[in-house]
Formats: sequence, C-alpha cells, structure tokens
Amino acid sequence: NIVNAFSNILQTMLLRPATRLASGLIDPIFSKLTGKERQFYVSQVPSYYKGVIGSFGEAVSGFSKALKGESLIERPDIARIPTGLKIFRPFQAVPRLLEASDIFFRTLATGGELEALMSKGVKEADAIRQSADTATELVFRKALDPSNKTGQGAVLASIDKLTSAVYKLRNVPGVKWFVPFVQTPMNILKQGLEYSPLGITTLPGAANKVEQLGKTMIGSAVFTGAGWLALNDRTTWAAPTAEKEKDAFYAAGMQPYALKLGDKWVSYSR
Repeated sequence: NIVNAFSNILQTMLLRPATRLASGLIDPIFSKLTGKERQFYVSQVPSYYKGVIGSFGEAVSGFSKALKGESLIERPDIARIPTGLKIFRPFQAVPRLLEASDIFFRTLATGGELEALMSKGVKEADAIRQSADTATELVFRKALDPSNKTGQGAVLASIDKLTSAVYKLRNVPGVKWFVPFVQTPMNILKQGLEYSPLGITTLPGAANKVEQLGKTMIGSAVFTGAGWLALNDRTTWAAPTAEKEKDAFYAAGMQPYALKLGDKWVSYSR
C-alpha cells in the first residue's frame, strides 16, 4: 500500500505534468514539420494543476466509498482473485485500500487532464473520454490492447499480447492462484519502456507520436542523470556477495540500491 500510494503521487503530481511540459516543447517543432495541428502547450501544465486541486473533494468522496466497500473493486489483478471467500473477508481492507488509493489519484488526474484539455478548446465529450483514459493509464489500470486499437504503438501492443498469453495459463487447473498479479506489472513494464531511451521504439503504430517523444525525452534525461551519478561512484546496486567485500561495503557506510547525497547513502529501492 505504501509503494502504491507513493507511485500514485509520483504519477499524478510529477510525471504527468512533466510529460505535458516535454510534449509542449516538442509539439511546435513537430507541428511545423508535419503540418498537423498542435495538441500540447506548456501553458496546459498550470491548468492541469488547477484541475487537480479542483477535483480534491470528489477524490476524497471516492476514496471514502471504496474504503467502506460501497463501490466494487475494479483493480484488474485483484478482480481476478477469488477474495469473496468467507475465510478472506477479514483481509478485504487490504485490497480496498489499494482500490481507494487508485480511485483518489485517478480522480485527481482526471480532473487535471480535463482542465488542461478544455483550456485549449477540446470539446467536453472528447476531453472527458481522453482524461479518463489517461488517468486510468497513470494508475496502471489500462486495459489490454493486443490489437493496437487505442494507437499505443506496435511494441506496446506486442507486450499486451504476451500478457494475454500469460492470462490463458489461469485456465489450467491449480494455476489460478499462482498467476494473480500480471496486468499491473506489465503496465508498469510498458511505462518503463516508454520513459527510457528505448521509448523511441514505441513510435511505429503510435497515434500520438508527440507524447511518446515527450516520454522518451523525460526518460532519457533521467537515464543521463543516473549514468552521471554511476560514473562518479554515487550509486550502488546489490551488496557484494563475497564476505570480505560485503564487510568493506557496509563498513564504508554504503547501502544496497542507494544514492550518495552529501556524505550519506540514501536507499532508492522504494
């Protein structure tokens, strides 16, 4: 739940507006080269935050209803686990809290996207549909699209094909309980690909190439920063396995999967 909440904060409050900013910087150039109408503007970033703030009351209400069990659990993976069994009822607070967190931040993101789109004259019906789709993607609940009907691109559609194949294993007797969390991790994998230098591979078949380029630009900047830190010995991975090296590692005050900030090592594993 802690990891999920932190992820939702990062996605809604930082990554999405950063993507809008990067796309807003790219779109004027792309528009001139292709002659296509602009979709992204830097000025949409403050509009996004305005919409997020305006949706806070609705988000709190949705959170409360989900936590009380007044709304159905929609989370793709949890919905496939038979948690309705009587023996598991005392533990339903765990998936409900995951659901409530996702609903809270999805509502904020929907409000932000709606405000950003309508600030540039997008029709309300189209803005509502687009904002809902984007918000669903931000909380890693995007539906599988192996046929690329949504225009996500050929590479991302192929990952969805793999996910669909894994889900078919759940039909094998006795396997259902061992393949519970698939769709959410695969959506995380897809986003990890988009926000990396390899994001350029998602352009073929993508309906919105400007946004895909924006994601690639952000990811490449992060990778560049991480590379600089690594080259300057300011990052660690796993602790050494050899006993002497491991003792020296911890004696130097180092931590596994950490960044050196000043004179201290701070874990980034979460």
